[in-house]
Amino acid sequence: MNIFDNSPRVGVIILNWNSWEDTVSAAESIALSDYKNIIIYIVDNASSDQSESYISSKLNFHYEFIQSGANLGWSGGNNLGIKLAIEQECNLIYLINPDVRVSTNSITELVKAATSLTDAAAIGSIVLSYDNPMWIEFAGTVFDKNTNQLIHLSGKKNSIAVPSELYKTLSIKGCSLMIKKEAIATVGLLATDYFLNYDETDWCFRASKLNFNLYMAPDSEVLHIGAQTFGGTESPIYRYFITRNRLLFSKRHLGRKDLIFAWRCALWEYKNIFTINKFKNNFLQKIYISIAVSFAIFDYVFHRYGDCPLPIRKITNQFNLIKNKKNKI
Repeated sequence: MNIFDNSPRVGVIILNWNSWEDTVSAAESIALSDYKNIIIYIVDNASSDQSESYISSKLNFHYEFIQSGANLGWSGGNNLGIKLAIEQECNLIYLINPDVRVSTNSITELVKAATSLTDAAAIGSIVLSYDNPMWIEFAGTVFDKNTNQLIHLSGKKNSIAVPSELYKTLSIKGCSLMIKKEAIATVGLLATDYFLNYDETDWCFRASKLNFNLYMAPDSEVLHIGAQTFGGTESPIYRYFITRNRLLFSKRHLGRKDLIFAWRCALWEYKNIFTINKFKNNFLQKIYISIAVSFAIFDYVFHRYGDCPLPIRKITNQFNLIKNKKNKI
């Protein structure tokens, strides 16, 4: 039974890349939603772990499976799902990462917001830590007054004053992002040169420049496990994309001073690695991270975007091997 008499059709897109167990759990949480006018699209970015067969053996409800044929990144893979969802007359597109678990009312609250806000391009959920649901990972985005860079609102539930009503935000975290079909028609698809990280933020800023607004729905909460594919936010591949794409995003959407600050952030990566030991890794792991940051800066300077160079994936594999050995001790 649908929540609304004329409920909009929601296309839920889950992007899978060698993470079939998480994808199955995410899809199962979607299937338990109290909002029922849903089509689930699972886009596989050419996984090498037999994801397609495992997923089909585990899910006993209808979903559409899309094989991309290559690793197209977060943006490219989601774009495939968005296109098919629009072709199949979905009014709203809901992007979630496989490491997200939705509550039964998460989608309902997003749909309510999307249908009531005529000026909205997209609506976001409050993102809670899966390991500690009292910790808010994301409650919206604001400009830092000191640096004029974007910062995510986060912290303990009782320490953040989250409004009880719908409220505006500068951008929305892509792990739980509902987009209106008409906004996609005007703004376009996700930019694929980011590959992942900052691609959803880029889309949000493009929407804002076209006079759309972005909102957070405080009654829509999701649980986020976080950075499972990378092996953690300290891994070389994660540091590569966050460094390169921060520079790219700042150049496209922020001012000259902001781009200078993004450069300072890129150089601070080295300080974080070797001086203040932000990443508590052994020396070889630190070398791997510094190589990734150097590649990121080099590729930004020479306009090499899209997927990371193959050496970044190789050193990330070595980094994770060391990490896994340490965890077994």
